[in-house]
Amino acid sequence: MTTMYRDKTMEYLNAIKDVERRNELKNIVVNCESYTVHHNGDQHWLKGNVVLTEHLNLINKGVNYTGCDPFEHWTFETKIEAKKCYDEKGFDKLPIGVQPNYPYTLGDLHI
Repeated sequence: MTTMYRDKTMEYLNAIKDVERRNELKNIVVNCESYTVHHNGDQHWLKGNVVLTEHLNLINKGVNYTGCDPFEHWTFETKIEAKKCYDEKGFDKLPIGVQPNYPYTLGDLHI
């Protein structure tokens, strides 16, 4: 089990008004099997048959519409399908010549 997230992640999760959604997403973040940060700063978690993404570009744009949050998740029929999608997206692989440009340091991560 891996528990990793940015300082603001729990703040964004706690701001979700739909209690069921908030609790479901918190459970994924806290109890995930795999975690990675894409070179664009998006965070990704894998838990069972679910892949969860926190989109940094939505955070940077200040998306704060009622009922809107920076999270998106996909539920697959099996854990194998979810893992395959998670792995094939290459969230942890930088394109050739691209340098990571994270807006945070390791000190901002909860491990």
